[in-house]
Amino acid sequence: MLLVQPTKERKHEVTIYEKEQQLPVPEKILDMINKRSDSPIISAYGLQLLGMLYPEQSTAMEHLFERSLVALSSVSPKSPDYALLNARALFYLHRRPAALVSLGEPSSPEEKAFLALLNGNLPELKKWIDEIKSPIHKLMAQIGLNDLNWSYEQPLSKEGYKDITERLPNWEMIITRRLQNKDEWDIQSNLEVKQKLDEVFPIPDFTAKELAIGRMALGESPLEGEDIELSVYNHYRRLLTGQREKFCCMNGAWHPVERDYLDLLAAIGEANLLKDIRLLVYNKALHEVALNKLDRLETIYNGHPKMTYLRGSALSGLWRKKQDDKLLKKRDELRFKAYYWSQGQVFFDYTHQFPYYDGDYPRRSFWQTEIGDREELKGDNFFNNYVSSLPPEQKDFLKKIIQQLKGISLSLKYTHNKFHFLKSYYEDLINHKRYDDAKALMDLNKHRFIGNPVRITYLLEIEEKKGNISNLIENYEEMVDANPESWGLYLELGKIYIKQGDFKKALATFLKYPLFKEGENRKRVEMSNYALAYAVELWRHSAVDEAIPLFRIAANSNTGSGAEMASSGILAILNGDYPKAAFHFLELIKRYDNAEGYREYMTLLHLMGYHKESWAIFNTIDIQSNSPDIWPAAFIGHRMESKSAEEIIQWLLQKDLHAITSDHIGRYILMSRLIDRPANKELSDIIEETIKKFKPPPNKFTVEGKSRLAWFAEGYYYLRKGDIPMAFNIFKKEYNYSSMRYGNNFALPYFVWSGTKDKKTSEVENLFKSAEGEYGDLFEVHLSKALFYGLQGDHQKAIYYLKNALYRIPFTGSLPIFPWYQLVEACEWLYEDTGYAEYRNLALEWAKIHQRFNPAFAWAYAVEAKFTDSSSDRLRALALTLYLDNKSERIAKFSDLDKVKALEWLEKNNPFQKRVEKQIPEFPL
Repeated sequence: MLLVQPTKERKHEVTIYEKEQQLPVPEKILDMINKRSDSPIISAYGLQLLGMLYPEQSTAMEHLFERSLVALSSVSPKSPDYALLNARALFYLHRRPAALVSLGEPSSPEEKAFLALLNGNLPELKKWIDEIKSPIHKLMAQIGLNDLNWSYEQPLSKEGYKDITERLPNWEMIITRRLQNKDEWDIQSNLEVKQKLDEVFPIPDFTAKELAIGRMALGESPLEGEDIELSVYNHYRRLLTGQREKFCCMNGAWHPVERDYLDLLAAIGEANLLKDIRLLVYNKALHEVALNKLDRLETIYNGHPKMTYLRGSALSGLWRKKQDDKLLKKRDELRFKAYYWSQGQVFFDYTHQFPYYDGDYPRRSFWQTEIGDREELKGDNFFNNYVSSLPPEQKDFLKKIIQQLKGISLSLKYTHNKFHFLKSYYEDLINHKRYDDAKALMDLNKHRFIGNPVRITYLLEIEEKKGNISNLIENYEEMVDANPESWGLYLELGKIYIKQGDFKKALATFLKYPLFKEGENRKRVEMSNYALAYAVELWRHSAVDEAIPLFRIAANSNTGSGAEMASSGILAILNGDYPKAAFHFLELIKRYDNAEGYREYMTLLHLMGYHKESWAIFNTIDIQSNSPDIWPAAFIGHRMESKSAEEIIQWLLQKDLHAITSDHIGRYILMSRLIDRPANKELSDIIEETIKKFKPPPNKFTVEGKSRLAWFAEGYYYLRKGDIPMAFNIFKKEYNYSSMRYGNNFALPYFVWSGTKDKKTSEVENLFKSAEGEYGDLFEVHLSKALFYGLQGDHQKAIYYLKNALYRIPFTGSLPIFPWYQLVEACEWLYEDTGYAEYRNLALEWAKIHQRFNPAFAWAYAVEAKFTDSSSDRLRALALTLYLDNKSERIAKFSDLDKVKALEWLEKNNPFQKRVEKQIPEFPL
């Protein structure tokens, strides 16, 4: 047997180098190579700067940082520049914890700036950059600052880019491309890169000028086309094949070489192609155009992981339109190939969908929040303390939770800019009652993520829970002044004003956003997106008039963005121009395959009488299964067509049982049989029997195996029939405090109503106080308080909480009842129970507001018909209810004569049937 003796540890000489005080940025990149210094310190700086100029993370970029470590192997750690260079290399090689150890206690401005980057501390980074005198240190710090700015949604303007590049004209193209990499809409032509190649690595008879002239001679753009797109690749290939002796074997050196510069330019050219295709696939939803471009590149990039993944994404978009399962199968095949080929070295979105190759390569676990069973990854002290405190019998039950905690604890160590890992870790510790650990975790990380709007808003949410509203507003206003480009801060400050019912201040806050200034032309797509986001916040909380200026900003952006189309459609609805609205939403779904666009378009078709066309769309595209937002369009159609409960059940059972979740089905049955319908004792059993046919997964948070929606239907029936004790017992069983976290908070108001009427006052009060403490400032909590105080005769308090509920009203999303319906129904119940007129007034006011921004729902007109004192308003409201839902419970007591008069009014005045022929869009299937 051969025994191998262990070798002695090899040592080599290292030298202590003095600090490089004023490292200039060379006039040209080639000067780093042609005028190479013998100092490994300067070589390491050059390699790292080249690495930082790569447009995307890649193994080639990482190789430059690895080589900088080779250069440092002959440098003593006692050398002043060593700690910073070593730490930066480790950071860009995804080893933040090791970088922190290497950097140690920083002393120079450049070291302090880099520590700020490692901690994601934006103000500190800006502060120390201003103190840096050495040009190369400053440039590298500015690139890091730019990346952090993009992470925190505060990108530099183009003027800011010029400030960085104005003294470096020969570097401008490369540095600007690097700084603008995260701007999805900024696409650099490869003609620019080819021109730079011609300048530094010329090839006779193959120049950018000749390519451009050739295209112009054909009457085509000199900035695009297959020959332009592939010009960088072709130049790179010709150099490597024609001058192989010069380029073949030099990129392993510990100093920059010509091949490094060539590789960088080639990487920029490839990144430009990828960025253009991403724009077509994800931003513009031009899937066929993207596939055609990928076909043109196939001879060169066949087998390229990123190109392959993008092809799969384009097929996915095409499948949503064509519903061809072959496309879906091909998409999955391509994505698996891309993931496997990359061998864990390239990050793709949704990698958690591909667990099969986890053991085949050294996966970078800190990119994931769930990391698998890797024993060498032990987590941190907070994680270890938590696990060690668990009794043995809980460890198996909580294995998945423990695994997730381990992943989050590691992700927090490795990230420098993602606050959500800290937030998730903190909330998990709180949920598991590790309060001391949670506080210590926040204290330990209090210096991190400063300047991140997500961090700011989360910490201020905690202040809001404490009721410090004036301090909260003051802090936000200071932060907006300090970070004027951060659109999220304006959003959060506006939301606070909305919660106070001060819609005018909210609008004024939103309009302060710099992109909305008159004459501001940069970033118009972002401008339209942000304007729409701000407008929707006001619009959905009843501030329709305040929302209109923001909708107009988005609608007038002239960008072709989805926000422009959606805003134009909403404005048309508000103006009562339904054909025009349909035209804009049709544009939205054709262009972007947008789920909300489908909902609005199908709803508008129903409103205008195109039921057949609307159902054809619903039934022929796969939108029912994956978006709860789509189902209200079906709800409107069934109501207008007076479908019976039995017909709706039969319609549901015709759907693909594997494509639609049982929860979708249960919610739809509940909505269709509960909203503006008489109480139905059989509804609970109908829901249960129907969803069983869809093979729902077992749910441990139900009682006696019954689904949560079936239990709710039963409790609601007894509540409406006046059997309050029975209703309360049902709600108490199923909708207890602990079940709130599993999506049952929608039922809290009904629990409170039945419990308060059943004199279980203290029990009810404790429940919504506990819910408020853990779940925050919820719509359902405020609505519950309104019911609680209203039933006890404290009407002023009840009105206060009803308005608070309005100011916090959520999107419907996956909720089984429309929140606006819950709000108006609560006012209606309080009025009928107490006789206090203000409840009726609020029900009437809010129903009319709902008609204005969401005119398709009959219940809002029915409430107006029931409560208004105006005979003309009653006639109109009754007529529109009959048009939209002639089975409405609320109009059942109107006489036949009243209904005949209403239908006569409808014949002459139906707003949904008024058509200007030129405005009627084409309704293709």
